[in-house]
Amino acid sequence: MQIVSAVVGLLVCLATWVNPQTGYDSEAWAQMSYQEIRAGIQAGVLVRQMSLEERVGQMLMCGFWGTEPDSQIIDMIRQHNLGGVMLLKYNIENREQLTGLLDHLQETARSSHFAVPLLVAVDQEGGLVNRVLAQGVAEFTAQTDIQNTQQAYQVATNRAQELKALGINVN
Repeated sequence: MQIVSAVVGLLVCLATWVNPQTGYDSEAWAQMSYQEIRAGIQAGVLVRQMSLEERVGQMLMCGFWGTEPDSQIIDMIRQHNLGGVMLLKYNIENREQLTGLLDHLQETARSSHFAVPLLVAVDQEGGLVNRVLAQGVAEFTAQTDIQNTQQAYQVATNRAQELKALGINVN
């Protein structure tokens, strides 16, 4: 059974490097590190151990009201293998509160049956749409203010680094 799971993991890993237009992308596959291949295999093994309900839970992302996790979101993480949480402005007061909140949510996920870390998402577009107004977050450039691809890349890189430092891994 573990061999089948390892093969499934490898196929999942390989599928991420297949171009639907041209097929197998040997150059991208050759650039994969050992760690990336191993992670793909481990993910496949883990998914094969999950029930259908647990797999569905991994595909869901839920929000909650307030600056502290309520019993429903904790239950979704512990009992239903929730894949992620979506944070909105009313979930975030300041940097300290936000990092404490995310530490609590991730610890809940780590202590669950499969110990899969949560995806943590915000909508941090810049301009008028900024959910995270915490200390250390300074990239608020509006999409309409971006002039070229180099500036777009720099804005995205800066925003990603700021969010990652807070524990947010999806924008």
